[in-house]
Amino acid sequence: MNRPLNIVWITVDQMRADIVTSTSRYAGQFPAFDRLDNEGMYCSNAFAQNPACVPSRISMFTGRYPHSDGYRGMFTGCAPGAQWNTLMTLPPERPNIVRWCKEQGYATCWGGVNHVLNQEACQRWVDSSNDFSTSEPVLLEDEPSGALARTHYVGRVAENYDREKHADCCHVRHCQRFMEAHHDEPFFCTVDIREPHPPFMLWPEWDEDLHEELPEVCPIEACSPMIQAIRRRFDVEGLSDEERRLVARAYHSQCRHADALVGDMLETIDQLGLADNTIVIVNGDHGEFMGRHGCYEKWFSCLYDDLLHVPCWLRLPDRIPAQATCSHLIELVDILPTLYDYLNMDAGWFLHGRSLMPLCINPNAEHRQDVYAVGGVETEALERLGSVERYKGAYQLKQQTLIDSPASMRRTVMLRTQQWKYILWLGGEEELYHLENDSGEMNNCINDSACEQVRAEFRLRMACRLLETAPDSPVIERLWA
Repeated sequence: MNRPLNIVWITVDQMRADIVTSTSRYAGQFPAFDRLDNEGMYCSNAFAQNPACVPSRISMFTGRYPHSDGYRGMFTGCAPGAQWNTLMTLPPERPNIVRWCKEQGYATCWGGVNHVLNQEACQRWVDSSNDFSTSEPVLLEDEPSGALARTHYVGRVAENYDREKHADCCHVRHCQRFMEAHHDEPFFCTVDIREPHPPFMLWPEWDEDLHEELPEVCPIEACSPMIQAIRRRFDVEGLSDEERRLVARAYHSQCRHADALVGDMLETIDQLGLADNTIVIVNGDHGEFMGRHGCYEKWFSCLYDDLLHVPCWLRLPDRIPAQATCSHLIELVDILPTLYDYLNMDAGWFLHGRSLMPLCINPNAEHRQDVYAVGGVETEALERLGSVERYKGAYQLKQQTLIDSPASMRRTVMLRTQQWKYILWLGGEEELYHLENDSGEMNNCINDSACEQVRAEFRLRMACRLLETAPDSPVIERLWA
């Protein structure tokens, strides 16, 4: 009997898809990602189902849309000293890939921040995990002020800081040791590489002036009410072009830091002789504004491509085509059914995702006509706002934005095709963008008479998608009239 496939799933927090685009500006900048391009399949049109960490990752690890089971927030409370969210993450009884692997006899490892399992589930289903006790805070050479500090930029990493003490390095080393210890049995290993998540800091070994082309920023009055609220509170309108490029350089250096760690994981898999029997997934969990729309970081109810379009690679020698690019629209919920297809196993629960295996066999196979995402929270939650004291620095401004403008966190839903994007807000506001002519989503044409037919089509499609993805728990085992 053939040994089951190992699974190595690497998530890179807050990485935009365009940072790894193969252009002359980035040529040779990301050796590990380039290696995945050569040895596996890159999904160039992959989209997250939520613009925030916890609901996005839960959807990835369950193969289900986050709102269908109520996982649509970040924090509601956390046990003292624990690294787990307690109410917005999965309890032991909820199906997920980690539980499934453990029940199938896999050794299981979690490296880094756990944004999926609650404490009890983690203790039950994860054999090996690590915390931040072996890491040290990053030493910074400078302390920015004014508008620059409000972008989440915190400065340049000190030359004498030992990068091996950084949390990301500690998490990856833990996973490397786990794979070495369990190389002779099936294992599931996932690691969260925290950067390029804010705070943005400039790694000196990867500091290069790429002469970044700065994104166009539309006048604040022309933006959606949500974007206006963010921009007015953060007040980065006075940023100089030099400062905007500095933040972009920092973000780019953090992405190169992540690339180096992905390379370390790939090297360990190869050294152990496991490459041919290990399916590797590397993807961003959501994106980052990085100055687009005049904003930095992310926002829970914002469903622009800046926050949803992410890089995604899959590698399994001889079974997933090498040097392949999948240009089909895919959702991150599609990863899990793909895994089960390659494992030749049934998930045992209903998945919203669709396997990518048919596309690996036939690049011209049909997949999705559109991708779907959700954001925001229910109206009642907007009446229970936390205080800014929980946070430091720019995150206080983020919480203050919510306090000032709670409507900016209302529920939103999005449908996107190759040509169009439609966004519906709980209050009835709508956005429509013709992506072929407006890739930056700057011109809301919802009231354009020339788009009347497109608007009507998307309204109907959205109504059907909402009905299709409404909560379906508990499962109806057998239906009676």
